[in-house]
Amino acid sequence: MSTFTPRPWRVATAVVAVCGLVVVAVPEAAAAPAARSNYHIVNLTPAGITSSSVADINNRGQIAGRIEPELGVLRATTWVRGMSQQLSDVTSQASMINDRGQVLGYTEDAAGLRLVRWWRGNEAVVDERGAPTDQLVALDERGRVLLTSSDFGSGAFSASIWRDGQTVEVIGLPAPIPDTGPFAWAFPQLRDMNERGQIIGDGPAPFLGGGGSAFVWKDGVTAILPSLDGRPGTSVSALNARGQIAGNSSALDGTASHPVIWHNGRVRDLGTLPGAAFTTTQHTQQALSDNGHVIGFASSADFMSHRAWIWHRGHMTDLGDLGGTFTDPIAVNDRGRVVGSALTADGELHAFVWERGRITDLGDLGGGESHAFGINDRGDIIGESRTTDHQVHAVLWTRRRLP
Repeated sequence: MSTFTPRPWRVATAVVAVCGLVVVAVPEAAAAPAARSNYHIVNLTPAGITSSSVADINNRGQIAGRIEPELGVLRATTWVRGMSQQLSDVTSQASMINDRGQVLGYTEDAAGLRLVRWWRGNEAVVDERGAPTDQLVALDERGRVLLTSSDFGSGAFSASIWRDGQTVEVIGLPAPIPDTGPFAWAFPQLRDMNERGQIIGDGPAPFLGGGGSAFVWKDGVTAILPSLDGRPGTSVSALNARGQIAGNSSALDGTASHPVIWHNGRVRDLGTLPGAAFTTTQHTQQALSDNGHVIGFASSADFMSHRAWIWHRGHMTDLGDLGGTFTDPIAVNDRGRVVGSALTADGELHAFVWERGRITDLGDLGGGESHAFGINDRGDIIGESRTTDHQVHAVLWTRRRLP
């Protein structure tokens, strides 16, 4: 399951990608034809609520996120068939939900910050150390939670797996290394976990210079993932139930990197989009489906073009656009449907879905802006939209009729 990442709400005048930040420029462009949407848009924000946000959706259509009853007041919330249920009466956020309906997130009150799980009306504390560097990484379908803790002062790092009140330390991971960057230490970054007990991550790398080595861990043993050119310079994004891993590797042709997929210790180059200067896998846990679909984006050398692609069974396909020069994929489901955000010919950012070779504008709540963050295997899509009164509301796009 994916972890929610806030998306930018305003669009500038050029596409620039530096250190993970994307600024989008809107040059004049001819409109490209997009399919007519047959999705219903459902405003998930309850009446009287200022704003809301969604983070994750499971294959039963249950959604995790938060509402904002008043400015600055956050409450963890789930939605089922469009109806909301508040999970906590204190400051809180729900970040992940699995197909069993187990929800992960955090609460914060006078006693501090706690990482928690909500399930069947009960709240269980996963971690109560309260350090801001404690992080929920993944929740699997068996209810296991992967979390990490880092201490930028001492360089201490730990990872553990929690399930039903029992915590087991993950041993054998790469150790932090001293660094000359702003935090004095470089830590391994865990990215995902599957039901096989595999954990993927990126090894510690210096803040300036030098690439890290991505790895896969299982049963106390860490295996370094091979690169295309034999040098350090690999990173991972997502792991599926079959043990396939999507990521990026330094390339033999001297370009910055190529998108790749690893399976059973072997690396496969996914290639590049024609005419693109940079082609990379998207950095989300939903960038890889259980059926081996991989999504990513490609940019021109001047960063004036940002194109989305999907790879499957040896073929990379350009997803097209909504009339603008920026298309950003966020998630793909097991049927190969892709969602994300794209610029229209009018310079607005709209949520899209791509399926069966066609890209569709999902529309908005009247405010001229929307973003899609996730999709389940039934095709239900979650995201956010700006309303006519400039509020940001959580939304669901679905072909199903809700009560």
